[in-house]
Amino acid sequence: MKKFALIAMASSKNWYSYAPLFASLDDYNLFDKYDPFLLKKRTKTYIQKITQKYDHCVFAFSFYTHEAPSIIKEVRMIKESHPPDQITFIAGGPHPSGNPFQTLQLGFDIVVKGEGEWIFPRLLECLFKNEDLGSLKGICYLNRNRFCESPPPDLLPLDQYKTYSQRFQLYPPIEITRGCPFACKYCEVTYLFGQIMRHRSIETILDIVKHYQQIFTGRRTTDIRFISPNSLAYGSNDGRSPNPEKIITLIRSIHELGKDNLRIFFSSFPSETRPEFISTSLLEQIAPFISNEQIAFGAQSGSDRVLKLIGRAHTVQDVRNATYAVIDAHFIPLIDFILGLPVERPADQYLTLDLIKELIQLKCKIRIHYFMPLAGTPYENANSVAIEPTILSELGRYAQEGSIEGNLDTQIRNSNRIQKFLRAFNTKIN
Repeated sequence: MKKFALIAMASSKNWYSYAPLFASLDDYNLFDKYDPFLLKKRTKTYIQKITQKYDHCVFAFSFYTHEAPSIIKEVRMIKESHPPDQITFIAGGPHPSGNPFQTLQLGFDIVVKGEGEWIFPRLLECLFKNEDLGSLKGICYLNRNRFCESPPPDLLPLDQYKTYSQRFQLYPPIEITRGCPFACKYCEVTYLFGQIMRHRSIETILDIVKHYQQIFTGRRTTDIRFISPNSLAYGSNDGRSPNPEKIITLIRSIHELGKDNLRIFFSSFPSETRPEFISTSLLEQIAPFISNEQIAFGAQSGSDRVLKLIGRAHTVQDVRNATYAVIDAHFIPLIDFILGLPVERPADQYLTLDLIKELIQLKCKIRIHYFMPLAGTPYENANSVAIEPTILSELGRYAQEGSIEGNLDTQIRNSNRIQKFLRAFNTKIN
């Protein structure tokens, strides 16, 4: 029988994204057929030491848009040192799902589009048995240079899939929701996971927490963090208004599992929230059970005009209201802004600067980002707008004082690099 290897190419950006994928492969008994490798060390020599032992190797990549230029170099390096019939390249994650045709142009054989927990094990089974891919949902590939895209599978019920991989000791923050109803034009979440918010049940979340407690027995404390596009939308029926009872029950129930050795971090990275969901009352009710001192939320702009055009569905006044609510609940607001958005005018940037100054006076912490186009979003092919020199100078001064986080110079260089890269591969399916 042929020997197969599954080689997942890991980085600090995607390390935890492999946890639910490997969990699904375990449930599907795929590791009886594939020897798995999760590689952080990715030199040509090291890879060849693995591949020389196998008849066929499947390389799996999960990556974001800003990683695409470096990924293409890796794919070329591996292809140059292996015969074509020994290797298969699979791509998944935000960038491949957002622009599968471009990803195939980069040298990949198959793109897993969307949620991989259901698709990936079935795809590996087909490859192992050398079966036709035509009936498999959720994939894209080229057939004689013709782009083929199969229908998407149904949206996953989160409770049926694990968030962690015991085999690889990957224990990421607990994903409690997927999807977002707001469809902001710069953000991939809605376009990747849909507009309907799906919530993992409290019972399932508690089971995961209990497992983490067992794994980390002996530690003085176990930190519990969450993944959500909007943590204060947990349990919401429509994703557009909070469900305080559900949130309070979730946080209190986790706290009861380990009052002395659990630290809960909620509405902090990577489970930020939206300003219009924040209220002093809700924060005060969960405050006794959580350990974070900051509440993180996105303002994105100080211009109501920009907020409307990018689809944020909240106002500048909502940002102010949220700020005062966080302060009144004795937390520190940590507020995100994006500059360089395609619809910005100089006047909009000055409004954003004025709001940032106002918030700094209130002792808020500010995180500054520069617009970067992301695959699959309405702004995928949009150009960033230059930041006014005066504004750039003032923000630099605040950064030196420690009031602002984020290196704009580096972000601007990276954004320009990605825009140039995307333009070079700007081929669309008609």
